[in-house]
Amino acid sequence: MEKTRKILKEILPMLGAFRVEKKRWPLHAAELQAFAFNLRKPLDLAQFHRLSFRPMTTGQLSVDFTTLPGENLWADRGQAEIHFSIDDQADGDTLPLKVKMVSLPAQQVEVRSYCAI
Repeated sequence: MEKTRKILKEILPMLGAFRVEKKRWPLHAAELQAFAFNLRKPLDLAQFHRLSFRPMTTGQLSVDFTTLPGENLWADRGQAEIHFSIDDQADGDTLPLKVKMVSLPAQQVEVRSYCAI
């Protein structure tokens, strides 16, 4: 799960930047990735089998994720609650994000290819 935490920490700044610029949370991972692309910032989501965003309130986002499965087809799962509060901003160089992460039981997933050949 430590690898998953590291991957999530890489996308948190982009989630925060999206929230500041758009005044809302992204609806899905593709919208976040397009936002990052427009800023010319690399955002690699290839480690996720599933990544979904669920806005809870204006300042709170729930991120549900499943990593790519290993050779045994078991994948790590988790949920992160992200709280954004402009009142908590310490200085102009950091985003006021608080993250609470919960590990969920691993899940066996089926690897599928949607590429038509």
